[in-house]
Amino acid sequence: MKTFSFILSCLVACASVSLSAQVNLGSVNVGSNTTTTVTVTIINAGTLSNIYVSTAGAPNRDFTDAGGGTCAIGAPYAAKATCTVEVKFAPTTVGARYGAIFLTNQDFSNPIATTEFLQGTGNGPRTSFLPATPLYPLTDFYNPTALAVGSDGGVYAAEGLFTPVHDLPSDPGYLTSNVGFYVPVFDPFKIAVDGAGNVYTRGGPYIHGYGFTNNFQTADAIDGEGNLYLLSCAAGVCKETLQSDGTYVESTVAAGFPASGIAVDGSGNVFLAGTAGVYKFSPSAGSYTQSTIYAGTPNAVSVASDGLGNIYFMDTNGSVSKESLQSDGSYVRTIVSTGIGIAYAGIAADSEGNPYFFAPHGPGEFGATYGVLEENSSIPPTLTFASTQQGSSTGTQVATITNSGNAPLQFSEVTYPADFPESSTGVTDCTAATTLAPNANCTLTIKFAPVSSLNGNPSAVLSESVIITTNTRNAPSTQQSITVTGTETPGPAATPLFSLPAGVYYTTQTVTISDATPGATIYYTLNGSQPTTSSFRYTHPVAIKAAETLKAIAVAPGFTPSSIASAYYALTAPTPVITPTGGSISGTQTVTITTATPIEAIFYTTAGNLPTTSSAHYTGPITVSSSETVIAFAAQTGFLSSPYVSQKFTITTPAATPEIHKAQ
Repeated sequence: MKTFSFILSCLVACASVSLSAQVNLGSVNVGSNTTTTVTVTIINAGTLSNIYVSTAGAPNRDFTDAGGGTCAIGAPYAAKATCTVEVKFAPTTVGARYGAIFLTNQDFSNPIATTEFLQGTGNGPRTSFLPATPLYPLTDFYNPTALAVGSDGGVYAAEGLFTPVHDLPSDPGYLTSNVGFYVPVFDPFKIAVDGAGNVYTRGGPYIHGYGFTNNFQTADAIDGEGNLYLLSCAAGVCKETLQSDGTYVESTVAAGFPASGIAVDGSGNVFLAGTAGVYKFSPSAGSYTQSTIYAGTPNAVSVASDGLGNIYFMDTNGSVSKESLQSDGSYVRTIVSTGIGIAYAGIAADSEGNPYFFAPHGPGEFGATYGVLEENSSIPPTLTFASTQQGSSTGTQVATITNSGNAPLQFSEVTYPADFPESSTGVTDCTAATTLAPNANCTLTIKFAPVSSLNGNPSAVLSESVIITTNTRNAPSTQQSITVTGTETPGPAATPLFSLPAGVYYTTQTVTISDATPGATIYYTLNGSQPTTSSFRYTHPVAIKAAETLKAIAVAPGFTPSSIASAYYALTAPTPVITPTGGSISGTQTVTITTATPIEAIFYTTAGNLPTTSSAHYTGPITVSSSETVIAFAAQTGFLSSPYVSQKFTITTPAATPEIHKAQ
């Protein structure tokens, strides 16, 4: 926890500048550390009372006092004297890290002996997740005007007619402190924080710097070395470079450039949000070279940079975009949020690559309020699926994993739970063999297909984890969990099965009905109506004695009723056989009509017309004595009538015997 008592009292009491230049401690892998001897120059003479080493004013983080230096508490030091402090640099995350050494005097009228700025770079891979998790570290603003995030992760915010507020990450939540309590700032519209944790605000008519300095310098932006950047100096956009004696020397960054937002990265690049886009001004031979990152509409109004040089900007519509720095120096744009930000209240980014901006938060005592919205991509997201029946599945959701570090991110395992399996596979999927270069990404495509037993419950909320194992932050075999949740509802019981396929049969049949669901009860109908639990309960095989439609459902505890099984059994009277086959006959012909199985009735005609049940009832052989067509069908109660059969018989008359007459 940062202590503010000294800082606040110093706002009034400190009378002289005590800043000096920056010491770069180099690049160190996250998870490792190095110790460097830093020589500091005393600016204000006095007897040392304390030695502080901090990260943006916060103790026990990236930069700490390793002990063993020559600077001694209780020893007197003259102005311009030197001594050493052993500084341990153990980066907590990747990218540029900023801190400072403070030496304080026992003489409270001149308490700051010197401030030495520190910088280092953390190396390693780092996982970031989309969708981001929205957090609100600060709320209840009615007229938000300015926003900043320190290297320690502290959030600074201000609103019109009020002083800036600082939120420092703690566990849990945030600790809120009023930074500008003793020297109120009227209508602040800019906040900047340096590597020492000094807070600079800008607001007319007062301009202040808060912290272990009391120089009251204006600052629209500030870098880790304590150099100040202004949007509205005489030449345009300018830089105030901090000197070893605590004074500043002004130089021009962009002459006459109209800009509303400014940011600076760890390499000294200056980024300006102007009416036509976002521009980068890179230091080059004592000057700056301009390049375009984004050009177009809507216009960009504010800009921020994270510890790896990625850029975030807000446009006039309140939409936030990220420009990810690529290895070739180009940028790739992605949309962070659309239309919810307060355009002219600023944007900030922390060292983890999470953007912050003001957004509507809800009603307050005096009307609508705003909060500082953090789109946190460091936290694995929670994916919530729609309620889904057991045994079925819903549409997919996608989690995107990005390597937001500066070294390769290596996966060693990806596991999906049974109820939330991988939906599909493709070239962009994260697998155990995936390696992501910085700013590269892969995806987890997940569906909700519950298979867990409900144990008789009407529903169950399932919360499980898709787990990735990587070397994030140089920690091999680090497991991170994407939480997946959904409500499982009972699925249908299995559809009943009939032992006899639907079809045409010529005799009474027996059908056995079975079901694969344990404990299922089967209900059925034979008249084609939809079965319910009020229908016949199946207890033994069903006799099919007529042409009928058999329908059945299964009902079981913990399941919804099954789909309806249906089969139509067309019991048909057997087709008659007419004997003999038709053809030419002489004289009379006896004709019989028979069926393969006993039948109730055969109806026939001999005149060539189709018979009906009103036609002649076959009871025995028929005598055909003239040319006739016999047509017949079989009929059985409850059965379908058989197809018609016919035979045509033609009676032929023998030719007359020739007569022989003798000649007379």
